[in-house]
Amino acid sequence: ASLVTHTDMVATLLGRVAESLPGNFAIHPLPLPPTEFLYAAGWHPRQVAEQLAEHGLYVWDGNYYALAVAERLGVQERGGMVRVGLAHYNTADEVDQLVAVLREFRR
Repeated sequence: ASLVTHTDMVATLLGRVAESLPGNFAIHPLPLPPTEFLYAAGWHPRQVAEQLAEHGLYVWDGNYYALAVAERLGVQERGGMVRVGLAHYNTADEVDQLVAVLREFRR
């Protein structure tokens, strides 16, 4: 499989399993590169990023110079979002680990 096909597969997997996350999560996919913006109600994006880092999952918090997007989604005043960027080297197991850690989040 090509790198693009693999990256698309991992992004699709994340989108599918994300549907099973607790209701306080909102995930907004962007097409290229496969990127997911994650918002967890009741959690500041920095807290989410720090919790994920404790499990070896490295993401970004803030608006990533996408101020208009953060404002349009209504999350800028709450610290922005968590950005999960997927690439050709990410595996389905890593997506599973991400979802497992996110399922542990409680309000």
